Amino acid sequence: MIIVGITGTIGSGKSTVAKMFQELKAVVLDADQLARDVIEPRKLAWRQILKRFGEDLVHNEEDVRINRKKLAARVFGDPKALKDLEAIVHPRVLREIRERLHRLKRNRRVRMVVLDVPLLFEHFLAQAAQRYGCEVPKLTGARMQDLMAHDWPGNVREVRNVADRYVLELPQAGEGGVPVSGEPTPATLVQQMDVVEKVLIEQALKEHKGRPAAVAEALGIAKKTLYDKLHRHALSIDSYR
Repeated sequence: MIIVGITGTIGSGKSTVAKMFQELKAVVLDADQLARDVIEPRKLAWRQILKRFGEDLVHNEEDVRINRKKLAARVFGDPKALKDLEAIVHPRVLREIRERLHRLKRNRRVRMVVLDVPLLFEHFLAQAAQRYGCEVPKLTGARMQDLMAHDWPGNVREVRNVADRYVLELPQAGEGGVPVSGEPTPATLVQQMDVVEKVLIEQALKEHKGRPAAVAEALGIAKKTLYDKLHRHALSIDSYR
């Protein structure tokens, strides 16, 4: 079974492309529809959203569905609120996608599944940033053009790999900085470990607010070694206090 991911901003033609795949007998999993499904009345996500953002988000006493326009207005311009909402909805959508893919894989008549996922690359960036304890990097216009121009022969797995490397600031292979396959890029092991080491030090600095003794203890190294590594990675303790 082939799995293809469709991503893009509003008005980019995702729905049109998905419909074309459906006409070719592909099964389409629409992440936006799944997000609606997981917040249906009485479900856990529905209860969590009302608890976090207010019970007045429902349409009325008879129609207790969440008013998506009200919810959008409540999180718009509030990064903390948006992050809380994503923490409630995204894991359930991903779980639903995985479960449906698992069921579809057992159906021999299904040859292709299309994932209609808005901002797919940005989603994997956020996942990677959380996993490595980094800030989510901003996508420049030039970088987005490179991503859109790439053929993505490795499909969804390749998108995830590129997002990981982008967050860790590892070099990418191929023209425009985008890899030509999901295979590892030519960066040496030393180069990659150096980047990972910097990420771990930055994470410890943030967690312990730049206190040298606490940071060194968390990393399991001597304070002198910590200072040597800070100098090598051009990191300033004062920036984290």
